[in-house]
Amino acid sequence: RIREKVFSEFRVLHERYEAAKSLIPPGDLVELRYEELAADPVAAVGKVYDGLGLGGWDAARPAVAASVAERTGYERNRWDVTPELRAEVRSRWGDILDRTGYG
Repeated sequence: RIREKVFSEFRVLHERYEAAKSLIPPGDLVELRYEELAADPVAAVGKVYDGLGLGGWDAARPAVAASVAERTGYERNRWDVTPELRAEVRSRWGDILDRTGYG
């Protein structure tokens, strides 16, 4: 069943990521909330450049800004989540949602 697979695989994926991320050297990982990216994509990409110490952001910024501008008017998908599904998500992933600030 697809629904069960999604519920179980998300948990496995998240638990493995949390277990492994301490193995990533400082400066090699930038975590970015979706809300940051959606609210200001250019600043979010700049945060990634800075966080990874990539350099060259001043040169890359205009191209990133142009790419974002090309998508002006883009509308994100909207999902109608039933109260039952919301409750199941909360029941099965509540601990993850709380730890990641989405609870």
